[in-house]
Amino acid sequence: MRCVKHIPMKQKTATRILEFVLFGIVTGVIESTLSIYIFGERLLSVNELALLVLIVIPFAALEELVVDHPSFWKKIFTFCGVPWKTPNA
Repeated sequence: MRCVKHIPMKQKTATRILEFVLFGIVTGVIESTLSIYIFGERLLSVNELALLVLIVIPFAALEELVVDHPSFWKKIFTFCGVPWKTPNA
């Protein structure tokens, strides 16, 4: 069994991104299913659930790749004209 420290950094990063995207997909589906069940007062069919998963996938990927990117908030603050300070400084 290989130790985690021997895995190349790019593979660690790709694995981490994939884990968060999958977690985002699962939580997005659960959240949407609960909303439909609570406010629509009905259960989803298999076709509707499949469509829901297809809708959630791009949002989960977008969230992980864009919003969770380290420089995302720096770019947003700079664009809005708000001074940015590095949190660790």
